[in-house]
Amino acid sequence: EEALGLLLWRALVHVETLQLMDIPLLIEYCSLVLNQCARDHECAKDLKSQEFVILYYYSSLMKHAEALNNNELLAKTREHQLVHLVA
Repeated sequence: EEALGLLLWRALVHVETLQLMDIPLLIEYCSLVLNQCARDHECAKDLKSQEFVILYYYSSLMKHAEALNNNELLAKTREHQLVHLVA
């Protein structure tokens, strides 16, 4: 899990990878993990865990939002209250 999460993080740094991804699914996954962390404060124990790597996924999404389908990305982010969960 850790190695795959880190590999995906490194890939998501590039906008081309994000353009090929299912962005709504990535946003839903980020929301799922962050909601779990909000319920269980003991979930994030390791810097390589998905709970920390999610923040890098979110960062890449927002960094490349203009190059992606901006309307869909922002609508899904709002729908899942991702900004609130990250803050």
